Amino acid sequence: MNLNKNTCKCERLVRIVVGLAIASLAFWGPSSPWFLLGLILVVVGAGGWCPLYTLLGIDRSKSCKCSCCCKGKTEDKEKPQV
Repeated sequence: MNLNKNTCKCERLVRIVVGLAIASLAFWGPSSPWFLLGLILVVVGAGGWCPLYTLLGIDRSKSCKCSCCCKGKTEDKEKPQV
């Protein structure tokens, strides 16, 4: 089984934040199975490997072109320093 990172950095951050928000519902309201969904999102976000992406053959770790984190860093490496 291939456990290489297959999610973008910004996507990982979103998964962690949303996962923590969903998991916190167990402390603020009635306990429910939604807490487990939140934990799954946090684990996937922290690890960077999404099992659903692996099943579908998606790899966003190298193909992400968002300007928030990924595209800016690759452009800095390509431009010569003056």
